[in-house]
Amino acid sequence: MLRPLVFAAVLAVTGAVHATDLGTLLHKQDYQAAAPLVRPLLAASTPDEAQRALIYRWHFAHDDSAAVEQLSKRFEAAVDLQAAARLALDQRDFERAQQLLARALDKAATPLDRANALRGLGQLAYQQRDFDASLHELEASLAAERTADALEALNETLIRLGRTEDAIQAAEEAVKLDPYHEQAHYQLGNGYSRRNYTQMAAQEGAKFTEAMTLVHRASDAFEQGRFEAARDDCFAALALLPDLGRAHAILARTLEAQRFKVDVHRAAYERRFAQAAMPNIEGIERYVLNWQALTPRHQKRVALSLQPWKAYIPVLAEGGATLYIKPMGMLLSEAPHMQALKDLRIEYDSRLWDDVRGAGGYHTVTGIEDVERTIFDRYNTVLHELSHQVQSVLPADLDRRIEALYQKAKSRDKPAQMAFLSRYAGGSVFEYFAEGANSADSPRRDRFDPREIVRERLVALDPELLALVTQMFAQKDVSASLPVALSGAGGQQLELGRPAQALTAYAKALRLAPDDERVQTGMLRALAIAGDRDGVNELARRAIEKHGRSGRVIAAVADARWHTGTPLPMVLAQLREARLRLQGEDGYLADLTMAQGLYNQGTGSQALLFFDAALRYQADSPEALWGRAATLAQLERWDEAFAVYEQVLRLRTGLVALRADQLRDLIRAGRLDQARTQLKEALLLDPTDPSLGALGARLALEEKNAADALTQAEAVLARAPWCDLAVIIKGRALQALGRADEAHAAVAPLRYRIKAGSGPQYLYRPEQSVWVSVHELPSVERDLLID
Repeated sequence: MLRPLVFAAVLAVTGAVHATDLGTLLHKQDYQAAAPLVRPLLAASTPDEAQRALIYRWHFAHDDSAAVEQLSKRFEAAVDLQAAARLALDQRDFERAQQLLARALDKAATPLDRANALRGLGQLAYQQRDFDASLHELEASLAAERTADALEALNETLIRLGRTEDAIQAAEEAVKLDPYHEQAHYQLGNGYSRRNYTQMAAQEGAKFTEAMTLVHRASDAFEQGRFEAARDDCFAALALLPDLGRAHAILARTLEAQRFKVDVHRAAYERRFAQAAMPNIEGIERYVLNWQALTPRHQKRVALSLQPWKAYIPVLAEGGATLYIKPMGMLLSEAPHMQALKDLRIEYDSRLWDDVRGAGGYHTVTGIEDVERTIFDRYNTVLHELSHQVQSVLPADLDRRIEALYQKAKSRDKPAQMAFLSRYAGGSVFEYFAEGANSADSPRRDRFDPREIVRERLVALDPELLALVTQMFAQKDVSASLPVALSGAGGQQLELGRPAQALTAYAKALRLAPDDERVQTGMLRALAIAGDRDGVNELARRAIEKHGRSGRVIAAVADARWHTGTPLPMVLAQLREARLRLQGEDGYLADLTMAQGLYNQGTGSQALLFFDAALRYQADSPEALWGRAATLAQLERWDEAFAVYEQVLRLRTGLVALRADQLRDLIRAGRLDQARTQLKEALLLDPTDPSLGALGARLALEEKNAADALTQAEAVLARAPWCDLAVIIKGRALQALGRADEAHAAVAPLRYRIKAGSGPQYLYRPEQSVWVSVHELPSVERDLLID
């Protein structure tokens, strides 16, 4: 062993030589080669600032937070304060993080020091949900020095601000600066992509085929634990197609897996997993579609994730619900029952479904990589998605208890006193419940555990939710959920465009539980889709008689009646009377339905009262905010309207119908430059959407280009003859071109529907596997009809 003084001299001479090599090795995650170079630094009594920067990188890569804490307590340079602040952020000690980052900024000796401190402040503001402040700090960080870490943080902030295109650009620049940036690759592989796979295949041809071959080879290598091979194949695929989402996704998880191999907690994770007993869960072979194809290791981990809800697995399986564990190289739409998601994007954040890690619902999919990483105390995706399925089959009264707790949490939730486990948990009652169940089964590893979703935080933030989830975990008899589970098969048949089969499935569930509230509301929708007015009226009578104080029932009855021929004024009169009898947490559903009907009718001032009532119940309800924005625009309160539109777009960046409404109102307000920008952004989400096509035609008409407007409107009608707005614009374009007789002939069917008081109908769009309401003809469309 070298004596201390001799060792210090050697370190001083060789430090500069090794630092660059060590930094490169750490950057490329070659920890085996880096180990002999880092040992002298770890043994040094007083490593300098540059050497400590390397030591911190080594410790963070090994998830050795205790070592980071110990070292950062001994020194006060910018690099030490930044390391300590990172720990504080991981532990959500925001006050300490703020103090440390302020000191780091004060001590910044280089542009990089300043950039890193400002980045930390941006990440702190992000965690505090002050996204505008986060943007300010991150832009300042990038002005000091452009770093991949700041660009990736900027990506996440821009997503929250609804600036998806800018967010993608930031992540792309991050991986150009740092090809090994795990989180930036993760973002680009988690659905944040401009092109879908159909577009890539058509545009790239053989290059796409070659790249996807490399992706599948990388996926196989990942599952076999050959991480270097998986990494290299991903880099090769990205050299061919830099925006190939699956390559980014596999590369991100491969880089993570390389860190797992050296994680200081690895042995303890594996020991705990080995000691856990394999759960015995009835019906697991039916429920997990590819159960037999999983390795024993992954079978055990899946079973452990299902165990908290094991009583529900036979019920879900009996209703036809499933779970599928997909390999990383598989697109989500290639998984069983997921074909309808091909090329579609998620409404709330614009992500491409094909690239996300999984999907919940009647048929649930989770990636094999998430099953594996759960062994290492990472997020339990299987339990999260199963919790969604469980909530979908709960009896209505129990579901209302969850809604009541969610609303209580909403009332407590303030920037200075957050009441939710995560931003995601606060987004909807469904995520609130799923994150609660997940945290209840995820104890904190130690005080350095960086996860948001852990039991100890649920104890502190929402003990009532913990008590309810714990009670539900302990249930043995969940037979009351069987009829609701069976009705789920009806919902699945509707999704497939098979209303006759859906009615059969709902009828089976109703025979088992004729008065079940959730089964009745599902059947009402199926009857409305089938156009069975008598069936709707009979079931509506029974449902109101039994559940007349349920907002869910009242709203479903109103919608079904309107879509089967009951005039809107009569529907609204019945709804207004029924609203007086409501009690419980779902009354806002009736308020939203009433508000939407009043909006369609053209009575905006009254509609605003009901949208505001829904917002008093939940101040950030996307549906209520959307309706409020459209109603303010109907009343021509333009500045107020567009401010609310921006607010709701931050919550639902990928909702094409929302962007279409904003685009329509920008045109109505005469803000044509903004309208053109909005149209361009919306077409990135769905270039074939009929409403966007019709609005593009209207924009052309407003710009005095009637011939182009006519061409665009006719193109929309060729593929979507049901699009009333396209018919209206066609009529106006023909009139502008002096073809009055043709114009009146074009809109005659609409005028007949209005005169006859015909209501809307449901129409199936097979390309999206959804039923859409057509022929609603709201006042903002009726007002456009030619005289």
